[in-house]
Amino acid sequence: MDEVKFCPNCGIQLIDVEKFCAECGINITENFEEVKVVKNDEKKRFKINLGKYGKLKVFGTLVILLVVFGVGSNWYNTKEHQVQRIESSIAHGYTKQMRNNLIDLSGKKLSNSDLKALAELVKHDKNAKKSIHKQLTSKKGEIFNLREKGKIMGFFPRYQAEVTSMCITVETDAAYPLMYVDGKKVVAEDDYYGDYEINRIMPGIHKLKIKGLFSRYSDQESKLTVTPDMKYIIE
Repeated sequence: MDEVKFCPNCGIQLIDVEKFCAECGINITENFEEVKVVKNDEKKRFKINLGKYGKLKVFGTLVILLVVFGVGSNWYNTKEHQVQRIESSIAHGYTKQMRNNLIDLSGKKLSNSDLKALAELVKHDKNAKKSIHKQLTSKKGEIFNLREKGKIMGFFPRYQAEVTSMCITVETDAAYPLMYVDGKKVVAEDDYYGDYEINRIMPGIHKLKIKGLFSRYSDQESKLTVTPDMKYIIE
């Protein structure tokens, strides 16, 4: 059975024909009795055991990481924390996050103009933020409602805020008026009494512009504020 010899001084593996250690120069023949000898089969057994220990260590580390990740994901993706992130994105005007968190009644993402208008409202109206929080945490909100839409990582329920649009009435003395909200032309239906109804207006601070004939107010831009409490003001 083969034997492996090591230098008693520096520990380097030796070759049988060597009389002096190639590493430290010690006389091997004079110190032969001190030369460390390990049988090859024992060395292999030692390596195998060490390999098993290493695998167990790696496996244990992975288990710990998975447990920590699972606990952290469970905490991060709770319903309460998702609501907090939705509210935070609105309050800070994070348009990208708002687009992922806010949908209309048909399940479509809100437009950039609607998102900016909503962020502007929350920025200037503290009651709006409180009203949104109250509606999202209740069973039924007036405009904002929490809806479960799909899964996160295939396991955690994903929640989005469903936003209901409103219908507002605009009074004008302009003939054949054309109305624009945030620069986009909207359909305004005449109720035969000089009032015009505009549908699908999302909560927020919008810019309302009316163009028409025979009116001194034509082409003037007004401030349209639609609150989460289903109220609106035109200034």
